[in-house]
Amino acid sequence: MKKSLKTIGLTLMITGFIGSGNIYADGHKTGHSGHKMASGEMDAMPVPATGVIKEVVSSANKIKVQHEPIEAWKMGAMQMTFELAPGLDINSLEAGQKIHFMVKSPSTGKYVITEIMRN
Repeated sequence: MKKSLKTIGLTLMITGFIGSGNIYADGHKTGHSGHKMASGEMDAMPVPATGVIKEVVSSANKIKVQHEPIEAWKMGAMQMTFELAPGLDINSLEAGQKIHFMVKSPSTGKYVITEIMRN
């Protein structure tokens, strides 16, 4: 009888420990989603790029750039037209100029250059 009571007590104690782990897990059903940035936030972060200006379109505040691969987006080298963020001086840019720049925002469909560092 004493042996069976010890067995029952031990079983209840083990079950309690196991059950308490499940209670914590049930309260943590959200997984790790709280640790991640929303995709829009990630896309909005500027990433570095390098390229050569092919055309300056002052009237639209845009430049056409033949850029090298953009590693952060796993994007190959290509020619693209980029908008310039407010405050960037388009008049100081000219075709043929090599630039290092920060670009953001594929989630909006508009690629915007946020900063330009000339070579």
